[in-house]
Amino acid sequence: MPDQDPAVWPSVANAARIVLGFRYYYLPYLYSLHYNAARYGHTVIRPLFFEYPKDEETLEISEQFLWGSALMIAPALYQGQTTVHAYFPSDTWYSLQPETYGQKMFSGFNDVNAPLSSLTPAFVRGGFILPRQAANTTTTASRLNPFEVLITVKTNAASSGELYYDNGDDIIPNDNIEQHPRVHWQFSFTSSIVGGVFTGNCETCSTAVKPPTLDTIEILGYPSAPNFSGFKLDGSSVTLDMSKTSYDASTQRVMISSKNFISLMALKKKFTLSFSNN
Repeated sequence: MPDQDPAVWPSVANAARIVLGFRYYYLPYLYSLHYNAARYGHTVIRPLFFEYPKDEETLEISEQFLWGSALMIAPALYQGQTTVHAYFPSDTWYSLQPETYGQKMFSGFNDVNAPLSSLTPAFVRGGFILPRQAANTTTTASRLNPFEVLITVKTNAASSGELYYDNGDDIIPNDNIEQHPRVHWQFSFTSSIVGGVFTGNCETCSTAVKPPTLDTIEILGYPSAPNFSGFKLDGSSVTLDMSKTSYDASTQRVMISSKNFISLMALKKKFTLSFSNN
């Protein structure tokens, strides 16, 4: 009888590699959600009706869920299933599927592809800023990689998000979070026909915590091409890595990158990155 351990099948190993890589990639976002869960009782994983209580359709949705307010997962749960009949509440949603990355999704029910060889269907809600880091073989190693943020634009609304970061394995002294070394950043992004402004404000800044720099900014749903030679950080011109910086008009996707771009150390406390459109 052949071995029945699922892990011996290459297709299972490949599927696990893809979804675990995604989870590692968005670990800073999940870690920030867990901070809010521990301190304020917020939920990390929640049903759709938690965010859309007036949408009666969400009351019947039991096979989709949200990570926080911003990420929606619509998994394939049945043997042989390769498409998911997913529900999208009335809002702005962008696909995170490799085949349709950055594509806006229509509200209501949509059939989305869910092959075993690709990422579990995942979508991000407009109006949010999600921190992330490139995955490594361990979470300890991943924490050393530069930060990225994913900014999703929602028409006529600012985007916002946060990053909570500490040393990873410290015990909170006397169960008092105020004595716990950490940095807690609040991010905001606004845009107009003229350009965009990305700001950060460090609400809690401990010098005992040394987070990596924020090196990459991705924007989904940005309708105009930025002037990449006119970026300013706190009023000073910055030079971008043009090999990793681009604008795709067909998907309205902006990629902005520079080595050691934005410091998130405690001494910084706040920053403003501004740019104009071409």
